[in-house]
Amino acid sequence: MRLSEVVSIVRGFLQNTPSISAFENISSRVEKIQNGWLFVAMSPENIPQAIAQGAYGIVYPKDLCVQEDARWSEELWQEIAWIEVADIKEAIKRLIYYKMLVWDIQMVSVNAIEYALSTNIITDKRVCLTQGDFPELLESLQPKIRYVLTDNQEILLLSSNILSLLKPPSPPFELLAYTLFDVRVLAQGREYLLPLPYLFVDALSVVCAFCQAQGIEFSLDKFESLQFLKPNFVDTKGRIREFGQTQKVVIAQKESEHFREFMRYFDTYAKWGKRVYVLLESADFTPPSESSQTSQKGKSTESREFVMYKNKSELSSLIRHQQYHFMLILGISDAELLEILRTHEEVRQPTLFDGIL
Repeated sequence: MRLSEVVSIVRGFLQNTPSISAFENISSRVEKIQNGWLFVAMSPENIPQAIAQGAYGIVYPKDLCVQEDARWSEELWQEIAWIEVADIKEAIKRLIYYKMLVWDIQMVSVNAIEYALSTNIITDKRVCLTQGDFPELLESLQPKIRYVLTDNQEILLLSSNILSLLKPPSPPFELLAYTLFDVRVLAQGREYLLPLPYLFVDALSVVCAFCQAQGIEFSLDKFESLQFLKPNFVDTKGRIREFGQTQKVVIAQKESEHFREFMRYFDTYAKWGKRVYVLLESADFTPPSESSQTSQKGKSTESREFVMYKNKSELSSLIRHQQYHFMLILGISDAELLEILRTHEEVRQPTLFDGIL
């Protein structure tokens, strides 16, 4: 990339007249910088290391007075291209846009579920998956990349040519059987038992069909459970047990939109079980009208119940003592839920014989 192009793309100001005229590559990761590269300085303290590793140019924010820095000799100052920009993050976005335009990289818009599925099955090195790390995306974009898949709206704004995934006329696989939390499919000539809730079968169909249409390599061989609607089986004391080994399931969900979708799923396919929907008091969520009168004790509607909690201590107690088959919790992540469930494990008390061989 020519120096003049870089200055124009980032809308920067070249502070000197260096002898160099082009750069081999661009990075904002100082550990990746090689001889002849352009370094985008997110952190000014990384500039000396970038120079030591052979950077030919430095893009830096205007609030950094590099010309007055005693570390830069006049000779060094003239040798390196110093490009000042008003906003370093905007400069990175412009460089990403330039790379995508020059290398004809297609931006693909997916939703959160489709993105999670894509990270699970796409094996093609020509596909870059990102959720909003602009410096990492700048690093990842290379001539071999053909597609960028993202559910991040800010990244999607970097392109005017966006491809959206569509539901195929017929699924690219055969659904053999399903339960609430897994499906058995026949795909690519093989049978797979996937830890995927039936709710997401259509999304899987969309992603697989897209890959087939675009010639993108994918595989179901190492499919792992998603963080969405991830079941945690527990016993009567709220302790974690193996998948399918108990009649009680606890699920965490941060976002209200997905929480509502999962409620509808259980109300449709799990009417036989007691369903408890647990809401954080501070959460911006209004239960359905027939269950709008909630309290600490909860309000029962047929075999479903809405219960409020204030903190993790109250939630822990609900998990251990509430009667339910399915408990869906709004306001925490699966990682936070697992922390709570681990506290339910029995602690072995020491005995007089401990330490005796």
